[in-house]
Amino acid sequence: MKLVIFPLLTLTVLCTTYSKPTGLLARLHPEQFEEQRRTSTTHHRTLLWTACLYHFRNSRVLSVIILESVSETFHSYVTHVVSEVNRLLDIPIILTVGHAELRRRYTPSREHSHLLIAPNSSSLTRYLDSGWKEYPQSTWRPKENFLILISYSETDTTSKHHNIFDRLWSDRGILNVLIVIKSLTKSDVEYILAYDPFLMDEVTRKTKMWMVKADELHELPKTYLQRTTNLHGYTLNVSMFSDVPTAFLQYDNATGKWISRRRDGRVLNIIAKYMNFTPVIIPPKQNEKIGYKLENGTFTGAMADLISRRTDIAVNEIYLKYYGTDEIEFTMPAIRNQEVVVLVPKSARLHIWMVIYKALRRLHWQYVLASFLSCVVVWYLLRRADAGRHLKRRYETSFFTNILEMLAIFMNMPLSFLTKIKSSTQRLLLSSCLIFSWFIMCNFQGLLLDVVTNPHFDTDIDTLQQLDEAGLFIFTDNPNLLDTFNGSETMENLSGKLAYRQDSLFVVSRMKKYKNVSLLCSKKKATWFMRHNGNGMLHIVEEAPRVYFMSYMVPKGSPYLPRLHVLFGRITQAGLVDKWDDATNYEMKLEAEFGDSEELELPQWSLGMSDVAVDFIIWAIGLVACVTVFLVELCLCKNKKTNKLLTL
Repeated sequence: MKLVIFPLLTLTVLCTTYSKPTGLLARLHPEQFEEQRRTSTTHHRTLLWTACLYHFRNSRVLSVIILESVSETFHSYVTHVVSEVNRLLDIPIILTVGHAELRRRYTPSREHSHLLIAPNSSSLTRYLDSGWKEYPQSTWRPKENFLILISYSETDTTSKHHNIFDRLWSDRGILNVLIVIKSLTKSDVEYILAYDPFLMDEVTRKTKMWMVKADELHELPKTYLQRTTNLHGYTLNVSMFSDVPTAFLQYDNATGKWISRRRDGRVLNIIAKYMNFTPVIIPPKQNEKIGYKLENGTFTGAMADLISRRTDIAVNEIYLKYYGTDEIEFTMPAIRNQEVVVLVPKSARLHIWMVIYKALRRLHWQYVLASFLSCVVVWYLLRRADAGRHLKRRYETSFFTNILEMLAIFMNMPLSFLTKIKSSTQRLLLSSCLIFSWFIMCNFQGLLLDVVTNPHFDTDIDTLQQLDEAGLFIFTDNPNLLDTFNGSETMENLSGKLAYRQDSLFVVSRMKKYKNVSLLCSKKKATWFMRHNGNGMLHIVEEAPRVYFMSYMVPKGSPYLPRLHVLFGRITQAGLVDKWDDATNYEMKLEAEFGDSEELELPQWSLGMSDVAVDFIIWAIGLVACVTVFLVELCLCKNKKTNKLLTL
């Protein structure tokens, strides 16, 4: 519907004026302005001016919208109203014609006000129905102040006025509205209507609308924080989805409603208690969770519900970042910061001999071998020197025999000749060798015990460079994290391997089975997957590509936002978020310990036959060698006896 202004302001309206209106009428029509100023009396300054001074007390910019009418009396009255508003408020005024677009500077919502002047309620209703997607209605913000002046008509009813309040609230979320009813012919017909959607009229069983006297205007709430402190049990639609480990939804068949648990559920219960509203949880359609922006500009998931105002708040911790739209806002302060990490398969388990080889490095083996050879040489020289000094050649042994004796000493094997040694130098050497071998064998036995009782794995992926070199394909269950990798060549390579998949549990199961994929998610979720699936199967890359603050999301201009700021600030400062997170971590530990044993794979390994198979193989080889030698000796003995008999 077109906006038609009286002839006095025709030129101003056509030019779409945004200026300082003080002296505006004087500049355009100085004679008529002087006449208006002289004839303006106290009689005209009735409830309308009181309402203007109250409702626009903090305004810096005022938009005046005048609806079409053929009544000359209405045009004359509008002229008077605009001139008085100019003089009393002394603030800039925005005047537009039709749906002409206006380029204006930024003004906070609480400082921008609107004055709608309509000849009757029906014309205003038609105006609200016709152009809510066009200018100027498309620029209306829920937190802005609205004062509606309706010329009294005998066809108007209370239900029509109530319908105007309901339409502004339900369709646009506009709460701070006053309606002034003014008769142009009867001076005694003038009253102000106020509205509170959170209160119910006990008589009509509708949202409460009542008349306000001039001296009662100061009793009305002055800010949105005051208006939303107590919602009186008002039903609030809440968007929530299951997101381990911070949120878990469960459908209650008895009540037919969704019940939330864990940290985000506790947050919802707290704000519902202190704002006194009844939460109704609405999960996003098609299990889209937070959702994302499609190529056609529309959104899915919880963001779609917030933008369409199907829900009033999303109570799932969400990364505080830009999601491609200005139609959503975040609550402040942020509840915490969260790292975005990559969950990868644990490296392959090493064989026992490989663990021993890696545990005893080449340098260690060289030291042990050098010590052994040195002792063999010294022992051989001492034995030869002792035999030459006492001329006991019968005690002289070969170098190979000395090697075997020293090997037996290094392995702590019992030897009969140790007690027969009388040389002090030999005793000193053998004592040092025994003490050295004792420490070496103890360490080696401890290493073997660790090998057979605990699994050992190859080097884990701890950097993004190693992740790139591993060639793992990367999935994420949050499409808004597809822009995580950028800024360097390594990150760009990883970006080409990143893809969206909604089912994160499928990715984790594939990661455990085939070890060829990885998952990009929050560190808290990655920790939950590790605990639920066993620390021996999954691993978190230490280098995190991104860190975000976490917060909750509401539609832009939400009237509940000031109150939510206060409550979330108190919850965070009181340490309740940390307390609930600790409780969630404790619950996850209990699930890991007492959950389904088929789903859990504990990091500790029990000792099995495969772990001691090498020991039995060595025993079997030794047994076969002994039997073989025994049979050979028997054969030799028989041959000797046979030869003796033949010689006899």
